[in-house]
Amino acid sequence: MIIGVCNPKGGVGKTTTAVTTAAILARAGHSVLLVDLEADLNASISLGIAARDRGPSIAELLLHQARPEQAVRRVSGFDRLHLISGSRMLANMDRALRNVRQPDRRLADVLSPLASQFDYVLIDTPAAYSLLPTTW
Repeated sequence: MIIGVCNPKGGVGKTTTAVTTAAILARAGHSVLLVDLEADLNASISLGIAARDRGPSIAELLLHQARPEQAVRRVSGFDRLHLISGSRMLANMDRALRNVRQPDRRLADVLSPLASQFDYVLIDTPAAYSLLPTTW
């Protein structure tokens, strides 16, 4: 099941809701993937992934610079919780995807191969209006 935590307004608790829900589901024995779609990486930082930690992020996946399985990280302290981290590159993602074929399908194309591996996929979406949160 894919669940998006969405609201165009910032500061309403999207990240807190996404991270807490992911942690609760993982502690309850479910396999969970949290996808951080924010350029500020708040969900990633909340789970112990610093901005300086390199590895493929959701941005590289959306730009076809890495494969989905390369970006999935285990979250320490949670046996069944995994993360695809955010990236500062997401701040310009709408512009980066403007001239690609089917930009409205990119997120779905990235998540589809992973969805069957997890009981839940939670998406922490960015504030404001963007192409990304509407495409899964």
